[in-house]
Amino acid sequence: MALSNWVTAAVSTHDLTDLAIENLPPPTPSGQVRYASSAVIPQMTVGLRSAAVGPRGGSASNVAVDDRGRFAFPSLGLGTYELTLDLPGDSYIKRVELDKQEVKPPFMIKLAPGSAAGIVVTLEQQGARISATVDERKLDDSGSHLVGIIAESEEYPGEIHEASPYSVGSFVLEHLRPGRYVLFAFSSSASDSPPTRKWPTNMPSSEGLSVDLRAGDAVIVRIEHLTSLDALDPR
Repeated sequence: MALSNWVTAAVSTHDLTDLAIENLPPPTPSGQVRYASSAVIPQMTVGLRSAAVGPRGGSASNVAVDDRGRFAFPSLGLGTYELTLDLPGDSYIKRVELDKQEVKPPFMIKLAPGSAAGIVVTLEQQGARISATVDERKLDDSGSHLVGIIAESEEYPGEIHEASPYSVGSFVLEHLRPGRYVLFAFSSSASDSPPTRKWPTNMPSSEGLSVDLRAGDAVIVRIEHLTSLDALDPR
């Protein structure tokens, strides 16, 4: 009897709780993509990309939505994932919810033990677009090469849109929700191999330009020099 009491005392409530959590089935995220309006959901793909560091880092699972916008992932490991969507047309993400709680940009989905992992993505039409062009011949003499454009939302911290050139000196940022953004160019020197990305916090060769976007706007920015983002021409 004494031995039995000692064994019982050695198994704490905390240990039993941990054991119960370990035995829970892995989360199987599922949900629906819908429009705030009554627009029909086109064919599209929803993805979850692991934010883990190490061998699992960057691994992704992608699934297609059905004709009602529904989707379901296979069982995924616990951890944090970035939600990705191949947005159709000029749509943008208006709201993301995980188990009825809003998830702010950059839309990181945390899969915890026992989580229902219900994801609802609400889209809106008439997303904004920014086109940027630069004459590479007018860049500074330090051997810098323009490698990207970034639009960072002032209203939604963490929401950053990045574009690489689709042709020499031409960039397009699409699917932007209405609001105010700071636009940056970022470059690398000829000696960088591979080119080093320079984000807004450490880009001494770039200056930001604030842009107010309304639904459906198509804004063209002409970059005359790497240190001068001016000549904004909204259309």
